[in-house]
Amino acid sequence: MKSVNWDVLALTRFVLAWVVVSVHTFMPSRIAGAFVVFGGKAAVIGFMLISGFSIAASIQSRPQGFLLRRILRIYPMYFGAILFTLVVQALLEPRVEVAGMTIEASGWGRIIGNFFLTQMYLCKALDFNGPFWSLSIEVSYYLLAPLLLLLPRIWLMVAIIVSGVAFVLPENPDNGRIYELLTHFHGLRYLWSWLVGFWIFGNTSRFLSLAGLLFCLAVFPFGARDLDGWAPFLTILGTYLLLHYSHVIAVHAKVRRLFEFMGDLSYPIYLVHFPLSVLLVAGMNVRSDLVFFGLILAMAYLNILVFDRYLKRVFFGPIFRKVFALDVWSRLIPGTLRATGRN
Repeated sequence: MKSVNWDVLALTRFVLAWVVVSVHTFMPSRIAGAFVVFGGKAAVIGFMLISGFSIAASIQSRPQGFLLRRILRIYPMYFGAILFTLVVQALLEPRVEVAGMTIEASGWGRIIGNFFLTQMYLCKALDFNGPFWSLSIEVSYYLLAPLLLLLPRIWLMVAIIVSGVAFVLPENPDNGRIYELLTHFHGLRYLWSWLVGFWIFGNTSRFLSLAGLLFCLAVFPFGARDLDGWAPFLTILGTYLLLHYSHVIAVHAKVRRLFEFMGDLSYPIYLVHFPLSVLLVAGMNVRSDLVFFGLILAMAYLNILVFDRYLKRVFFGPIFRKVFALDVWSRLIPGTLRATGRN
């Protein structure tokens, strides 16, 4: 089992989230310009690598209660972000133009689908919060994780290769419905990046580690068709190396608490930044970096305070514990992974 400095990875998550925010700044910004070159898609790949790695660590170190812990980590703040997105949509509907994009209000069918994390499977993500597309995909990987641990390593490698092929396939509607599905089904297209992280945690072979890195760097440019420059490769390379060598970085206790806090902010930043960016730029004509990024951080922290620290304790926690205590879970997942533990 790998030695890991989780505080360093927390800082890495924050930086990756900041790259994504920079891509969606929608206004001239020197701060955003310094980060946007590292690539929004590369940042998403970095998130997937860290997610797969951390899930492998979590499920192997504390298998009991795994699914409950994950849903309580993900859903309360996600719920808050949906409510905020709907407020922004109500203020700006029926459509808004920003940075050359037309963003339209979503109907109730799509809204309900997003509440249940079925976007990209049964519906599309909300237009007013496009980054939601990755959340349902990541949750589906969580559900697969207990089964993935039971698979031989060779089958994980096969799945990584198949997903990588789907990621690099060029779009061509003339090739038929199945081909079109493969090139648009993000649940399959991004699985390779999550599985590589998942596989890294238990891997001790330097040769296979190098092979995994080369695979990531080879597959990414073909799937990210709008790739511009070499900086996005540094995003993936840096994330990958930190998954292997974070333990060699010594962090002072006071700095460690700061890194942990920044890591906690990364998830709500990702959740709320897009609708807030649209509201600030298209609705309020904000052009100040200080105001823009300050409000992004403030809204992310407010999400933590209200939905993660308060409502998770008094509302979401009791509800999900009752749901996960139902006998049906004993039939769906192995007994050692049954989510009946406390968060």
